[in-house]
Amino acid sequence: ALTSEDLDFKRNTISITKSVARTVDNKWVIKPPKTEASNRAIVMPQFVMDALPKNGKTVQLTPAKITEHFHTIVKAANVPSFRFHDLRPYAASIAASSSLGASAETIKARGGWSTDSVMKRIYINAIGDEVDKDTKSILSFATKFPNFLVIFFISTAF
Repeated sequence: ALTSEDLDFKRNTISITKSVARTVDNKWVIKPPKTEASNRAIVMPQFVMDALPKNGKTVQLTPAKITEHFHTIVKAANVPSFRFHDLRPYAASIAASSSLGASAETIKARGGWSTDSVMKRIYINAIGDEVDKDTKSILSFATKFPNFLVIFFISTAF
């Protein structure tokens, strides 16, 4: 549903104020996002803004065509199949990882989630390497403070 009117090239932001959905009679319509929190402005890197058109629709494809093209790209990349929408929880997980360390508030605001519980329950999934890295950091810290180890493992068990 994005158009050039949703783009602020001076601030490098994309405003999310609408979405596209299919009706019961199989027509695409533009509608408001699911929640008020979904209305947001997201700061983007310069290279993303440079790739966006200055006028009209940002994408000339229907959601179904985007999905079709995405599946073609995934298949060509020879990676396990996944949906375009699966990029959302992956991005949230990466942002929350120890590598980036974005706060829950930042991830919630960028993702347009109304509550932490929705974001954490649905979108932030542990990524194996990050879990291993975080676990090593915790254990390294714990060896310096043995009482911490006991408190940490007891508290995480509940």
